[in-house]
Amino acid sequence: MTGDADLRAAAAQKGIVVRGMLWTLDQLELSEKVDRATLHTGLSQIAGHRRCRLPKADLDARLGRWSDSR
Repeated sequence: MTGDADLRAAAAQKGIVVRGMLWTLDQLELSEKVDRATLHTGLSQIAGHRRCRLPKADLDARLGRWSDSR
Protein backbone atom coordinates (compact mmCIF):
# COMPACT_ATOMS: atom_id res chain seq x y z
CA MET A 1 0.00 0.00 0.00
CA THR A 2 1.42 3.35 -0.97
CA GLY A 3 0.57 6.87 -1.97
CA ASP A 4 4.12 7.61 -3.06
CA ALA A 5 4.23 8.15 -6.82
CA ASP A 6 7.79 6.89 -7.28
CA LEU A 7 7.17 3.75 -5.25
CA ARG A 8 3.89 3.15 -7.07
CA ALA A 9 5.65 3.48 -10.45
CA ALA A 10 8.46 1.12 -9.41
CA ALA A 11 5.93 -1.47 -8.23
CA ALA A 12 3.89 -1.17 -11.44
CA GLN A 13 7.06 -1.66 -13.47
CA LYS A 14 7.60 -4.96 -11.64
CA GLY A 15 3.96 -5.99 -12.02
CA ILE A 16 3.16 -5.56 -8.34
CA VAL A 17 -0.40 -4.51 -7.51
CA VAL A 18 -0.45 -1.33 -5.45
CA ARG A 19 -3.38 -0.07 -3.43
CA GLY A 20 -3.89 3.16 -1.52
CA MET A 21 -5.62 4.47 1.57
CA LEU A 22 -8.99 5.01 -0.09
CA TRP A 23 -9.03 1.47 -1.47
CA THR A 24 -8.32 0.17 2.03
CA LEU A 25 -11.21 2.17 3.48
CA ASP A 26 -13.48 0.90 0.69
CA GLN A 27 -12.55 -2.67 1.60
CA LEU A 28 -13.40 -1.99 5.25
CA GLU A 29 -16.78 -0.67 4.13
CA LEU A 30 -17.43 -3.69 1.91
CA SER A 31 -16.48 -6.08 4.69
CA GLU A 32 -19.12 -4.48 6.94
CA LYS A 33 -16.70 -4.88 9.85
CA VAL A 34 -16.42 -1.11 10.25
CA ASP A 35 -19.57 1.01 10.27
CA ARG A 36 -19.94 4.00 7.99
CA ALA A 37 -20.01 6.51 10.85
CA THR A 38 -16.58 5.28 11.98
CA LEU A 39 -15.25 5.43 8.42
CA HIS A 40 -16.57 8.99 8.10
CA THR A 41 -14.93 10.06 11.36
CA GLY A 42 -11.61 8.50 10.44
CA LEU A 43 -11.52 9.87 6.91
CA SER A 44 -12.53 13.32 8.19
CA GLN A 45 -9.53 13.27 10.51
CA ILE A 46 -7.23 12.16 7.70
CA ALA A 47 -8.64 14.81 5.34
CA GLY A 48 -8.10 17.50 7.96
CA HIS A 49 -4.41 16.76 8.36
CA ARG A 50 -2.15 19.38 6.79
CA ARG A 51 -0.18 16.74 4.88
CA CYS A 52 -3.19 14.92 3.43
CA ARG A 53 -2.83 14.68 -0.35
CA LEU A 54 -5.75 12.40 -1.15
CA PRO A 55 -7.81 13.51 -4.17
CA LYS A 56 -10.48 15.96 -3.04
CA ALA A 57 -13.20 14.58 -5.33
CA ASP A 58 -12.63 11.06 -3.99
CA LEU A 59 -12.58 12.30 -0.40
CA ASP A 60 -15.79 14.25 -0.89
CA ALA A 61 -17.53 11.28 -2.53
CA ARG A 62 -16.73 8.96 0.35
CA LEU A 63 -17.47 11.50 3.05
CA GLY A 64 -20.81 12.19 1.38
CA ARG A 65 -21.61 8.50 1.11
CA TRP A 66 -20.69 7.85 4.72
CA SER A 67 -22.22 11.02 6.20
CA ASP A 68 -25.79 9.74 5.92
CA SER A 69 -25.03 7.18 8.62
CA ARG A 70 -23.84 9.71 11.21
